[in-house]
Amino acid sequence: MPSTSDYLLAVGSLAVVAALLAVGLRCLATGAAASLIPARIRVPGMPEPSAAGPSKASLAYGGAVNSPPPPAGRTLGGSPSRAVAPAVAEFDAATEYLTSARPARSVSDSVLPSRPIPHLPETEPVHAWLRAPSLERDAVAEVDLTVVVPAFNEEARLPEMLDEAFTYLSTSSPQKTYEILVVDDGSRDATVATALAWSRRVHAPLAVVRHPRNAGKGAAVRSGMLRARGSRVLFADADGATRFADLAKLEAALPLGATEAVVVGSRAHLVTSEAVVKRSKLRNLLMYGFHWVLWLLAGPLRAIGDTQCGFKLLTRSAARRVVPGLHVRGWIFDIELLLRARWAGMPIAEVAVSWHEVSGSKVNLVQDSVRMLRDLVWLRIMYACGVWA
Repeated sequence: MPSTSDYLLAVGSLAVVAALLAVGLRCLATGAAASLIPARIRVPGMPEPSAAGPSKASLAYGGAVNSPPPPAGRTLGGSPSRAVAPAVAEFDAATEYLTSARPARSVSDSVLPSRPIPHLPETEPVHAWLRAPSLERDAVAEVDLTVVVPAFNEEARLPEMLDEAFTYLSTSSPQKTYEILVVDDGSRDATVATALAWSRRVHAPLAVVRHPRNAGKGAAVRSGMLRARGSRVLFADADGATRFADLAKLEAALPLGATEAVVVGSRAHLVTSEAVVKRSKLRNLLMYGFHWVLWLLAGPLRAIGDTQCGFKLLTRSAARRVVPGLHVRGWIFDIELLLRARWAGMPIAEVAVSWHEVSGSKVNLVQDSVRMLRDLVWLRIMYACGVWA
């Protein structure tokens, strides 16, 4: 039963949102932004697109169309016209790409992990790649599908989810190639050791992208996608709440011939189900409150019934255009991803998926709801004021 303090915190969060809205409106009133909804993603210092197509320099770099080579120091986030902060560059440099098997290219392409892996036997081989795959650098896909699984302290729930994914991927279309990237977001348990042990046990193509510390789900999804080798990139939650076989529905919804497209799994059809109706009043209040704020602030996404389902599929070209510029590292990253796709003119399809509650959630209902509302408002302000490109 929610306490009085929970209700007070929920009401207080609305006051915080109102204050942030006032700051955003003031920003707009001073002319800091031309509109709340840019027609497309604009990057300061980037030349306007040419009708002749991408330049040779752009293709040589392997970046998105009309994206110049990045300046020295850029490794994560932000506008291509700016070098990233030293702390961000340090974080990216400390992120490791680990596999049980040696890289196929040569022995010299890997070293020992820079940090101990909790609960991993010393006799188990682990290789840290010196040159990890890169979504931005490698324009051509090496496999058909990349599955990105963000994980934070998921040693208990991860194996079942991986088993379900492996069974589907190895039996539904055996001729297709795939890879699984488990992104360890600073776990304190045996998440990394569990993922690597599972890979050795079933002989699955799995790698672990290992953060040096916890950074948030958005950061984990972004890190995984930036190292994807697939022509399509799916991110799926580690709890296995969404039936993995519904990937077939998402793939079927990709527009025929579209090189840039996004398909989102949706639980919107479950809003009137008994499981949702019987949830606590506070939880439903926060859910409907979030939807109202989303409707108010994220106009381009009003047609999408469920923006937060952890089951989304992107084509490689869409991911290359949208993912490198993501800023939000918390739970609300889905909104930024979808807004950037919408502003870029990409088709976004929504497909109903099978979903069920799974125990062991890392979400703090009240605190994380407040953070999501705060981040949503801040996201819109930063884009509206041109701070984020």
